[in-house]
Amino acid sequence: MASQVIYFVTVDNNKAQAEITFGTVIQDLYNSYDLIHVANCERINAVKTVLQSLVTPPQLLITSSDWFEEEQEEVRETTRRLYPDIHLIMVPPGLHKQIGEQKVVEYLKEQIQELRLPLRAERGAES
Repeated sequence: MASQVIYFVTVDNNKAQAEITFGTVIQDLYNSYDLIHVANCERINAVKTVLQSLVTPPQLLITSSDWFEEEQEEVRETTRRLYPDIHLIMVPPGLHKQIGEQKVVEYLKEQIQELRLPLRAERGAES
């Protein structure tokens, strides 16, 4: 049985930091989830265009803690208009600066696990 791939998009104005953070999350959750980071939006006004350009709709969108609550709400509204059933994780504003990179990774892993997304198929069960 093949794993169900979970495509996700991030909204993070620091692309290099996003690659590190979300790369670590993907690696740490590899045995449980088949996560694929398909795009990062470095600006709020790019979210709609990026989401509309994807061939396969993402199941998850994550905003970094670099955005104010109002900006995160704008992302939420834009995303929900396009994909009402998408899962959203909005990292609380300023959290990265307050608790650091590793704690944000832990926070994201907990949030993803709480969403009860489809688990990766057992390695031995795949054909």
